[in-house]
Amino acid sequence: MRKKGPYIFLFSLILLITFLFGVRYGRKVEKIDKYFYFLLSLTPKQEPSPTPNPYSFKFFNFKECKLSFVFPENLKFQKNKQTLKILDRKRLLAEIDCFKEKPQKNLEGEKVELKFKDKKIQGFEKNGFIFFEYRSKKNNVFYRIKILPELFPLFSGSVQFSK
Repeated sequence: MRKKGPYIFLFSLILLITFLFGVRYGRKVEKIDKYFYFLLSLTPKQEPSPTPNPYSFKFFNFKECKLSFVFPENLKFQKNKQTLKILDRKRLLAEIDCFKEKPQKNLEGEKVELKFKDKKIQGFEKNGFIFFEYRSKKNNVFYRIKILPELFPLFSGSVQFSK
């Protein structure tokens, strides 16, 4: 018959080693848990509310030049018979001139290709503005437009010419 002593000793050694590894593993897990609890305590509990859109848009009609378009409502408009200036505080954002005949003075600057009213037209970029000319077939008026590049998509997508 075999002796049970060595088997009991081996079993208790394996049990002791398993216990020691478990304690060490538990300490590592506890450190990681403390780290994550700390990180979770730093994050806000309440969900942030969405910020309201600072712009509300308005349809602007420039009757003198037979032109209308959509622009942010908080902008200021200065107009006379042939010129419309669009300002944000005192900074110029766009300027629109209208003429019965093609203007004599040519535009200057770096050439850019623009898509305006489903047509590719040539414009110029200078001093942070896009300059271009457009003749409306609807009312036979020539327009010379100076506008910031970030406002061009809004203007070109919403502009309408009237008779």
